[in-house]
Amino acid sequence: MHNNGVRRREHYNGVLVVQVFICKGFSGEILRMEIDAESTVEDQKAKLASKMFGWSDGDGSYGLINVTKRFEYSPDDIIKENTSENDVLLIINSNNSSRC
Repeated sequence: MHNNGVRRREHYNGVLVVQVFICKGFSGEILRMEIDAESTVEDQKAKLASKMFGWSDGDGSYGLINVTKRFEYSPDDIIKENTSENDVLLIINSNNSSRC
């Protein structure tokens, strides 16, 4: 395990992943997922939204908040720098909260 809590867990083609809990908007639905720890938040937001909720508009207007550590990710943040194993993340569509 790294000092920041990211476990070296190789998934398929050797990608470093971190297991987190993703909370869907304001509905309270929570799903446990493994996400690519070496990618940027911008790269992951649309994938998470599509995988979890079928959102396919791809407009990049999704907010991603780390509830465990109480901060909102910036688009250029690298997941592994700010995220630990089992953190709770909140994803919302910032243009249309009724879709959450």
